[in-house]
Amino acid sequence: MVLIGGGSGIGLRVAHQAVAAGAHVILGGRTRERLTAAAQKLGSRATWRTVDTTDRSSLASFFAELDHVDRREAAFAQYRRDSILRRPGTEDEIAQSVLFLFSNGFTTGATLYPDGGYTLR
Repeated sequence: MVLIGGGSGIGLRVAHQAVAAGAHVILGGRTRERLTAAAQKLGSRATWRTVDTTDRSSLASFFAELDHVDRREAAFAQYRRDSILRRPGTEDEIAQSVLFLFSNGFTTGATLYPDGGYTLR
């Protein structure tokens, strides 16, 4: 599993849960120190590479160096503070939603709203 932004925050929580489920993860991001620390915490199932998502050649090099990518998915998350639950989702709650979309081969091109009921308002 490739996680750009996996060195901290929600991406790192997704990485923790993916590794716990038996996945190998490749962390991508701009900050070498953050990626190194994250990969060390995750153990032998994690590697990392720097990448700048604002630079097309950096992205091309990042993906060209990978042996293979099982699936091509994109996951984006943000917090909502104005939900029915009156709190933002935790990083673990959002990570579980992201992992569902990554692990479910039937669900493609989907948007999942783990927003604590905001969309029901």
